[in-house]
Amino acid sequence: MAPTGAATRRLNRLWPLAAGLLFGCVWAVIHPPVPPEPTADLYENLSVARHLVRGEGFLCDLAYPLSFAFPFAARVPQPLIHRPPGQPLLLTLPVLVARGDREAAVRGAQRLHLLLLALLAACGVRAARRAGRPEAAAPWLALLMASPLLAMTTGWAQSEIPAALLLALLWWRLRESGGAATGPPTPTAGVPAALIDGALAAATALVRADLWWLPWLWLAARGRLRARRAALAAVTAWLLLMAPWGLRNIRLTGDPLFALQTYGEAVKETPAWPGLDVYRQLTPQPLLDTLRHDPTLLVRKTAAGVRYFTARAGRWLPWPLWLAAGLLLARRGRAGTRRAASPLALLLLTTGLLILQYAALSHTLRHLATLLPVLGLEIWLGAAGWLRARRPAWTSGGLAGALAGAALVVQLAAPARLPGWEAARRAAIAARPVTARAVADAALLPPGPLFSDSGALLWLSGRVGVWLPLPSALAGVRERVPELARAPIVAALPATAAGAGAAAPTPTP
Repeated sequence: MAPTGAATRRLNRLWPLAAGLLFGCVWAVIHPPVPPEPTADLYENLSVARHLVRGEGFLCDLAYPLSFAFPFAARVPQPLIHRPPGQPLLLTLPVLVARGDREAAVRGAQRLHLLLLALLAACGVRAARRAGRPEAAAPWLALLMASPLLAMTTGWAQSEIPAALLLALLWWRLRESGGAATGPPTPTAGVPAALIDGALAAATALVRADLWWLPWLWLAARGRLRARRAALAAVTAWLLLMAPWGLRNIRLTGDPLFALQTYGEAVKETPAWPGLDVYRQLTPQPLLDTLRHDPTLLVRKTAAGVRYFTARAGRWLPWPLWLAAGLLLARRGRAGTRRAASPLALLLLTTGLLILQYAALSHTLRHLATLLPVLGLEIWLGAAGWLRARRPAWTSGGLAGALAGAALVVQLAAPARLPGWEAARRAAIAARPVTARAVADAALLPPGPLFSDSGALLWLSGRVGVWLPLPSALAGVRERVPELARAPIVAALPATAAGAGAAAPTPTP
């Protein structure tokens, strides 16, 4: 007996979830868990989550020396001033489940991010079906599965994964409502829809503060803010969700937008401040001061960053897909229609703006992982539409087979590769016994904070500490923070043990 209409609707709702579940299971086999690198951001976020679970508020067990330039932060554990609250709040789940087992909390965080990636996969399959091109789902899932960028950000439980999910949910909402489809913008979104839009925008900013502008660009470009009531509703939802963190910052620092990165990120990785040295000393480097006194430093860094990201574009999205995106845009231009800018064009514009932002701030390819799911699906949706136009007699199965074959060719001919990720993964595995010995050494020391070059050491030993300062700043740190006057130094990284500069994790927003 053929299924009823209600049964068909239930199947349509369930099969994307089944696809996401299958994707997660296959992912777990292809990408087995890898220990995070000793300096991973994960350990800082887990330490904040642990304080939250204990009811102690947003405190962080790992402090940067630069933060001690501000009196309200000159203590350990330290109030959280260099990250937004979203990721630590998310990690309270694995910390609660782990019940004090720190290794189990790390593994739980990795499983949680795999679950978020599987949910993203399910939502993408649903979005492809709602767009009328379900055959695009399979090659898109293959793209995600083969992506070393997603393997890194998921395996190390980085904030790019929840941010990518939130952005994808917003983008696909726009698509389904017509605001990002092939037709013109739809400014008539109702107030309930606008409230959800604003909530997703706020959630994105609370996970990755540097992405606060991106949802608003999409909403404005697609006409979702033209209706006054809808725009007011979106802004209200955003303000209500952002207000608690802003009020907390005002009470603590006097500035609702305070972030330590404002005093170091712009000059990081420059000749004046190589590597992360700016965060290992005590003199703030405000962005406005640098713009006034040495603007060429920022220009040179931004230019180098643009070269860095563009030269590595094929490492996070295979080059044939970049070519396909260009051809799809050229085909649309030749059509001569007077429609709104295509969703693919808006996503490529967003990618360009994101590259400019990170070129000026942080030359780290993983930051672009937030756009990989939506950009990848948009390209495959465009390819499916082009193939349908060229082969109108083909069945859905034939279209799906042709696109799957194209995906296979792409992955075999020009796969995205991240040599740095491969090296970092091997180094993280090799560091495990070194970290274990350092944890054992730390257990023999008297209680109290430490100076260290390893977030893993501090988290696994249950200690609070400070990233090892530059030699010229060590005495100043001890003087400013009484708890650190006699704090020992426990170095766990080979470079530090040999006398080289310590490698602290990038304090990204």
